[in-house]
Amino acid sequence: MYPGWWKYKLYCPAMADESLVDYFGSQMQIQGAKLIGRADFEQIFHHFTDFGEINPYYVGLREVYQNFVLVMTWPSGRAAGLLVFKPKSELLVEIDIITLQEELRGLGLARYMYSFFESACKDGTLLFIVSVTEQGWQFYSRCGYQQDIDTFKILTEKNRVIPYEFFMVPTNSELN
Repeated sequence: MYPGWWKYKLYCPAMADESLVDYFGSQMQIQGAKLIGRADFEQIFHHFTDFGEINPYYVGLREVYQNFVLVMTWPSGRAAGLLVFKPKSELLVEIDIITLQEELRGLGLARYMYSFFESACKDGTLLFIVSVTEQGWQFYSRCGYQQDIDTFKILTEKNRVIPYEFFMVPTNSELN
């Protein structure tokens, strides 16, 4: 089961930005992925019944048809794995889900599928994950990801949860 043995298909959502469909569609086809429509993707997606550590109620699973999905299949066409991604632009892409059929986990195939996806992206593309499980983080860190702050707040005197004056150190004159 070497990397070139697997086949790839790409599903692009109907409501996606046409320039992103053109870009990822052509890039994936250059790498060898075949474009598929929703009916074909629905048939493949229904073969996934166990998503491993992904919560079965995770919103990403319910919204999968609204996102781009790279599908890895056996040469026979049977579903092996999914990589769900949400491109914001050609150079900014959120990775949402990577999963394999249960019998294929632990063999390094998710990394093969991920590397296929990565090979279709331009140099300089920023790939990011919004939320990840501990096991997912272990996978992404082995793929070269670094952890940073996902959300931020620029603290000012007016937007603190506890008013700023409660944290001010009293001066000597205030203590006497």
